[in-house]
Amino acid sequence: MEFVRRWIDHAEELTRTKYGVTQLRNPRGQTELELYIMLLPEPNDDADTGTTRFKCCYDPSGELASSGRIAQIPYLTPSHPEWDTNSTWGWLGYPPDDFHAKNLIHEFTHAGQFTLWGFDRPVPYWVSEGLAEYDGMFNTTERNRTARFDSLVRDVHDRIPDQIFLATTLGSDTPSISTTSGYFAGALIMKYLADRFGEDIHNRLVRHRAPTFDEALAAEFEAAGTTAPEVFETFVHGLHSTGRGCEKEER
Repeated sequence: MEFVRRWIDHAEELTRTKYGVTQLRNPRGQTELELYIMLLPEPNDDADTGTTRFKCCYDPSGELASSGRIAQIPYLTPSHPEWDTNSTWGWLGYPPDDFHAKNLIHEFTHAGQFTLWGFDRPVPYWVSEGLAEYDGMFNTTERNRTARFDSLVRDVHDRIPDQIFLATTLGSDTPSISTTSGYFAGALIMKYLADRFGEDIHNRLVRHRAPTFDEALAAEFEAAGTTAPEVFETFVHGLHSTGRGCEKEER
C-alpha cells in the first residue's frame, strides 16, 4: 500500500504540473470525480497480471452513469505471487517495481485525460494510450526512462514500423500521423514529438481548441514551420535506419 500510495501521489502531481489538472472532474456532469485505487488480493476479470482498467463513472450502486462521480482503477496487488509466475512484460525487461510504477502512472493519466476530454472529443486510441504509456515510462524511474525505453524502441523497430503511417480521416484532405499500435508505437511518437517540439506539446495538443486531434496536430506543426508529412518522414527514416526514431534532430 505504501508503494502504491507513493506512485499515485506522484501521478497526481504530474497530472497537475504537466496538464494543469488540479481536480479530477466528470466533464459531462461538471461534478468532482473521486478516484479509488482498488488493490485486489486475487486476480479477477477487472485486474490480473495482464489487465488493469480505468473504470469511470459510477453511481453509488456501481452502475455506469453519465452523472456519476466515482472512478476506479482495480489493480492486482503488487505483492501477489502471480506477478512472478505469470509476467506479461518480460520482453521489455521490467523489474517488478518499475513495471508497477509505470502501470499506476499510466492509469492515473487516463483519469486526467477524462477530465480534459470527457466522453465527446474524438481523440484517437493511440493518442490516449500513447500519452499514458509515455508518462508511465518517462515520469517514473530512471530504468524506465533509459533501459526500458531502449527495449521498446528495438521492439517497435523490429516488429511494427509499418504500423506507423500517414492517414487522412473521412472528410479531410489533410494527412496526419497515425498508428495501429496504440501503446508502444503511440508512446514512441509522443517521445519523438517531445524531443523535437518540447514536452509541452503534449499539453498543447490535449488542450487545443481544434475540434479533432488531427487538426490540433496540424496546427502545432504549422506553428513550428513544418508539416505532418515532413515530421512523419523524418521520424520513420530514423526508426528504420537506426532503430532510434526518437533521437532529437539537429535541424
